Amino acid sequence: LKTRELCLEAIKNRKFRTKEFYLELVKNNENALEHVPNELKTQELYLEVVKNKKLKTNEFYLEAVKNDEQAICDVLPELYLQAININPKVIKYIHNFEKYKNPELCLEAVRRNGLMLKYVPYSLRNIELCIDALMENEQCYKHIPIKIKNNLKKVFDIYKNVSRV
Repeated sequence: LKTRELCLEAIKNRKFRTKEFYLELVKNNENALEHVPNELKTQELYLEVVKNKKLKTNEFYLEAVKNDEQAICDVLPELYLQAININPKVIKYIHNFEKYKNPELCLEAVRRNGLMLKYVPYSLRNIELCIDALMENEQCYKHIPIKIKNNLKKVFDIYKNVSRV
C-alpha cells in the first residue's frame, strides 16, 4: 500500500482489496468511505474517518485561507469575516455564496484591500464603502458606480471651496 503501483494493482485486482487496504485509503481521504464495500465497513474504519474530520477544524481552514484564497470554499459561512480579516482576497471566491456577502463582510474586505471593491455586489456599494475603499487604495476608483462618483465629485468640490476660504 505504500507505492503507487501497489495501489493501482489493488484497484485492478479484487484479491488486494482488503480491510487493511480500505483502512489506509480512508486514512488518506475520508471521502473514500463511499467506495468501501458494506461488508468491509468496520467500526475501526468509521473511527478513522471521524478522526480525520476532526483534524480539519476551523483553525485548519482559516490557516489555509492565509495562502490560498480559494480555500474559502471550504470555510463555514460563519467564519467568512475571520477569513476576510486574514486574507481580504477571499471575497472574490464567495461569489457562489451571494447570500453571504453582506455589508459587514464587504466593508472589512475593502478596508483591508480597496481593490476588493471589484467583488462587492453593486447593491452593496454605497458612498461610505466606496470612500473606505478609496482611502485604502485609490486604484479602486474604476470600480465605483457612476452615481457614487458624481456624489464624490460634489463632495470633493465642496471640500476644495471650503478649504480655500
